[in-house]
Amino acid sequence: MQREILFDRVEAFIEELERLGISVVVFAETREKRVKQFEKEVRVVDLALLELIAYRDSTIYKCVMEDVDFDEIFGLLEQRGFSVTRRSRNIT
Repeated sequence: MQREILFDRVEAFIEELERLGISVVVFAETREKRVKQFEKEVRVVDLALLELIAYRDSTIYKCVMEDVDFDEIFGLLEQRGFSVTRRSRNIT
């Protein structure tokens, strides 16, 4: 059975991967405009969403963050020795 472990801080995510010996990370970024509902109105907003994903022994490790410096986190992962695959998840 597969399970998913979610992180909200990149440092906690990195520490867990290092502890488990995981060295490959998917860097999935979304940068686009999306429609979002705010109480009584609908607006188009800029979305900057980053998902860091790793997998081992039927477990997905995922860190999801909004409005962060993508290049800084990408550099941090490479600096810590991870093999990083960068992907775009833009719909448009």
